[in-house]
Amino acid sequence: MAWFIFMAIGGLTVFLIAKQPVSIGIAVVTLVLLVAGYTVGRVSALGRAARYLETIFLSLTVFLLLVPTVNETLTRVPNGNPIAKGPDSPILLGALGTLIVLLVVGLTAQILHLRRSGNNFSAVPR
Repeated sequence: MAWFIFMAIGGLTVFLIAKQPVSIGIAVVTLVLLVAGYTVGRVSALGRAARYLETIFLSLTVFLLLVPTVNETLTRVPNGNPIAKGPDSPILLGALGTLIVLLVVGLTAQILHLRRSGNNFSAVPR
């Protein structure tokens, strides 16, 4: 429950600090995926797919909150002379590309772990 609360707070705070309009869209998608991630795992009709979808949705929430976080940080810090001068800055694009690579690697590892675990999900806290 703490994860849900903190991620919801993170998603809601994007509305307060984001300067880029796309960040608002990312916040909305993040909140939708957060709710979907917490509900899809409890839909028994989906069978094993529910666990995979839950993992994907909740991993995407972390990734999506990191996108505006990295963007806003690199375009604001240090004050007066930010690291990234704008959305097309190579350092910002590199940082966002690194996040995408980490998402793909992380999701792949999680899905492989779920596949190896089979139906034995009793060790996974709910």
